[in-house]
Amino acid sequence: MQTSGHDNIPLSGFPIVERSDPDALAAFAKTAFRPLKVQPIAGGCRNRIHCAGSDDFSLSYGFFECGLELDVGEQQSFYKVVLGLSGVSDLHQHDEQVSVTPGVAVVKSATRPIEWRHGARAEALYLKVSREELELQLASISGRSVADPIEFAPVVVAQPLVRLLRFLVAEFDQSPSLALQPMLMTSYRELAMRTLLANQPNNYSSWLTDQVKDVAPKQLRLAEEILDAYADQPLAMADVARAAGYSLRSMNRAFRRYRGCTPHEFLQTLRFRRARKMLSTLGGAQSVTDAAMSCGFGNLGRFSVLYRRRFGECPSTTFKRHNQP
Repeated sequence: MQTSGHDNIPLSGFPIVERSDPDALAAFAKTAFRPLKVQPIAGGCRNRIHCAGSDDFSLSYGFFECGLELDVGEQQSFYKVVLGLSGVSDLHQHDEQVSVTPGVAVVKSATRPIEWRHGARAEALYLKVSREELELQLASISGRSVADPIEFAPVVVAQPLVRLLRFLVAEFDQSPSLALQPMLMTSYRELAMRTLLANQPNNYSSWLTDQVKDVAPKQLRLAEEILDAYADQPLAMADVARAAGYSLRSMNRAFRRYRGCTPHEFLQTLRFRRARKMLSTLGGAQSVTDAAMSCGFGNLGRFSVLYRRRFGECPSTTFKRHNQP
């Protein structure tokens, strides 16, 4: 794959952002990478970023002639795979430091605070996937509810992930119009998420290697259907249990065994995902209050606190990003 030292730049068929002014670069990087702090190492240098995709799934190419420092912090709403093409970038995560050199790839987990320092003339490819979508994918594959954030080992040891990243970039380079095909983009996104989950060590790896999985009983599936159908209304778990043919204690035990959470936690997950979908859709909600109330949240302050803890940003930030011109 050729880089900026050649005529053919990765993802060159997609919109390019060039910044030589350090303040302009910092302002753009805050939007593109959502870091807490951005500090260009020097001004008057050529920096460029190409990006294909959406908020939930994207491929990007970055070149920083004089370098760039990013303080990403924690509680972000996405995971990112970074593959070095040239130069050196240093990642600091807790007490670990990893140098990203050509051919080396790392994974940025959503809830681990990190600092990036892209050195002079550093180039890299980036694969970004939504935290919410990745957790949904893990739940779908494993048949269990994901209660804690997924945390990956930082250094990519699985070549299938690197090969997939290069393959996707090559596909978009050859046919940029692929990014305009929703069905194909959905397939690519699922392939990327499954490859990441199955090949990169993480705190849920044992779930994916289990050879024998319990099949959830019909009563539990019925309880889930009831929670899903009436998630926007006040619900008493005793009533849900009775309608599904459970005692309350038996239903709690079934949810913990087969879904890894309580019925209340399952219901909260449903409500938050619906609220986020409303806030992320143009015209989906009139306001944050409208989304919260429509999804069964009676306390707006509590909703905002838990939403930020879950998705890494305030609900008002999500709403403004998708509903303001």
